Amino acid sequence: MLAFYERNAGWINIIVVLYGLILLLSWQNMDRVISELTEQIMTQAAQIQSSRKKEAKSKKMSLAEFELSWDKALMKSRFPLIAKQTGIIPCKSSLENIRSLVTKDDLFKRTARKLAALGIDIEK
Repeated sequence: MLAFYERNAGWINIIVVLYGLILLLSWQNMDRVISELTEQIMTQAAQIQSSRKKEAKSKKMSLAEFELSWDKALMKSRFPLIAKQTGIIPCKSSLENIRSLVTKDDLFKRTARKLAALGIDIEK
């Protein structure tokens, strides 16, 4: 086995480095998509908060109440593959894959503190 590696070390290392680069670009692509969805939520939250200024008490909101434009998020995708940080196999960057990979928990983690700073209570 060692002899095989020594003969083909260059090719094996090139493949490993290319895989790592593809995975890194896929992770960054996913981060761009989630950032776009987070920005959409924050924009809508700011509009909701400005309309609620007159009300003394605000109700808890759910992430389902925000309208997300998945197509806009897909447009932020600059690389043809996408993967979560915990994923080791990238998949094609498509609307269906993005919807299946982005969970409410991902969006909650990104928006909870920012929404709390605006005075909006969010529930999972």
